Amino acid sequence: LKKWTNEYLLQTMGDSPVEVDLSPNQLYHQPTEGYIVRSTKELWPFSRYLKHLENRTMSKQKYYATIQQQEMHTTFKNLEPDVRIPEFPVPLQVSNVNIWISAQGKKSLLHFDVYENLLCQVAGEKTLVLYDPMQLPLLYPMDMKERDFVFKGDDFKSCGAGICTRDLNNEVDNFSPVNVAKPDLKRYPLFAKAKPINITLKAGEMLYLPSFWWHSVTSTADSQNRNIAVNIWYHPHSRIFAHTFLAMRDAIMPYDQDDVPEHMMPKEKGTPKEGAVAEDGE
Repeated sequence: LKKWTNEYLLQTMGDSPVEVDLSPNQLYHQPTEGYIVRSTKELWPFSRYLKHLENRTMSKQKYYATIQQQEMHTTFKNLEPDVRIPEFPVPLQVSNVNIWISAQGKKSLLHFDVYENLLCQVAGEKTLVLYDPMQLPLLYPMDMKERDFVFKGDDFKSCGAGICTRDLNNEVDNFSPVNVAKPDLKRYPLFAKAKPINITLKAGEMLYLPSFWWHSVTSTADSQNRNIAVNIWYHPHSRIFAHTFLAMRDAIMPYDQDDVPEHMMPKEKGTPKEGAVAEDGE
C-alpha cells in the first residue's frame, strides 16, 4: 500500500498513454429519458492524469477525470508485478485484473457484473450499497440505449440548457435507473421494499463481491486526493445460477426500451431534450 505513492506511480508509468473517462460531474453513468449517458473517453499521458488529480483540490476544473476498469496486463503492465492474485479454495478462472483511479466523490450507478469480484482498496475508501440477486424484481432492471457526452477542446459542448450527447449504437442491460441515495418512490415504488447492505472498504481491505450482486459505489479520496483500487474478475462459479439470474431479469423486463412504461422512465427535473443532458451529479 505504501509503495504506490505519486512519486512511484509517476516513475513507473511516466508518460504511458492511459484511457481517461471525462464527466461534467462525479457520476460517470447517468440515466436520462430512457437511455444512459456515460462519460467520454480520451487518451492522456499518465503524468497528465496524475497532475490533474493533484490540481483537483487547488482549482476549480471544468470536468472530472477518472481511470476506470483499465487492464493491468496491458495499459498498466508496469505496475502488474506489484499485484498478486489470491487463490480460492475452489479454483476460479481469472477474467480480468483492473485498476481504478479517481479523485474525491466519484460515483457509480446501481448495477451488477457477471463476474465474481475481489475488490482490493489501495488508497482512500469506497462506500458500497449492495443488494443480493434475489431482490432483482425490486430494482427495476431495464435495457437502456447508451450515449456519451460530447467533449470539444477543453470543455463539454453545450446544447441548450444541457450538454450535447451522441448515440453509441449500443445497449446496456446491467443497470438500474433507481438513484439509491434519493430514490423516486412514486416512479419506483417496489424499491421501498429493497434491503441494502452498506459497506465501507478502507485502504488495505478486500471485499469479495459475488457475481450478479447489485452495487452502487462512492469513492472517498485520501490526503493526496486519490482513490485507487484493483479488482480481480473471475468467471462465474456457477453457470446454472448465471443462466437462472439472466432468465429472471429477462422475464421481469419483457419490453423493449422504446416501450418502457411511463412510470418506470427515469425522468428528472429540468431534463433537457434528446441530445442533451443536464449537469446533475446525483
